[in-house]
Amino acid sequence: MGKYTEEFLIQVAYLYYIKEKTQNEISKELKLNQTTISRILQEAKEKGIVKFSIKNDTYTDLLGLQSYIQEKYQLKKVLIVNQKMDVSADEKLFEIARKLVQYFYEITYNGSVVGVDGGGLLEKNNEFRS
Repeated sequence: MGKYTEEFLIQVAYLYYIKEKTQNEISKELKLNQTTISRILQEAKEKGIVKFSIKNDTYTDLLGLQSYIQEKYQLKKVLIVNQKMDVSADEKLFEIARKLVQYFYEITYNGSVVGVDGGGLLEKNNEFRS
C-alpha cells in the first residue's frame, strides 16, 4: 500500500490531468517537491485511478502492430496503411502512395535527392507531387 490515500492521489491527478497544472505548480500548491508529485501520478496510474484511452481503436491497433513489427525486426521505421476491404486495387495503391509521400516529406528537406524504383507506386507518387 502506498504512502498516500486514494483521495490524495485523485486530487493530484485531477490537478494535473483535468486542471492541466504543471507538476511544479502542484508541488508549490501542496508544498511537496516535484519528484514526489511525479511519483504520486505514477502511483495513481498503477492503481488504476488514472486511465488513458484514445478514441480510434482501429488506428491504435495499427500503431500497436507497427510498434511490434518495429521492435521484433529492429527496424527504424514501419509504415502501415489502413485500408478497407471493399476498395479497388487502384484505391489501395493510391493510399500506399499517399503514405509514402507523407513519409518522404517527413525525412527530406528542400534540395534533397531521392532515388526510387517501384513501378506503379512511383506513378501514384507523382499524382501527389503535382
